[in-house]
Amino acid sequence: MYVGSFRSVPFSGQTVHHNLFLHEEISLLQDLYVIAVSAVEMKLALVRQHAVRVLVHAELVSQYISAYNRAYSFFTDSNAVWDKILSYPHRYVFFSHS
Repeated sequence: MYVGSFRSVPFSGQTVHHNLFLHEEISLLQDLYVIAVSAVEMKLALVRQHAVRVLVHAELVSQYISAYNRAYSFFTDSNAVWDKILSYPHRYVFFSHS
């Protein structure tokens, strides 16, 4: 909880509650600092999480293209190869631990 003065008279630093107001002002500034730091940390965590997702996506696309290159030959239909890969991905072991 924060204490404040909403009187139209300017705040006088020599009141009985001077220490309380000073303590509350410091506490408010510290809390605002923590909020700012937390926001930056949250943004960095989201950026890291997105980077991991992009990495996983790139690896998966690479695996699909490698499977296509292994299955495709001069005498095969490229659409048929893609249909086979997309219809039966478990045959190509895309999701195995390397």
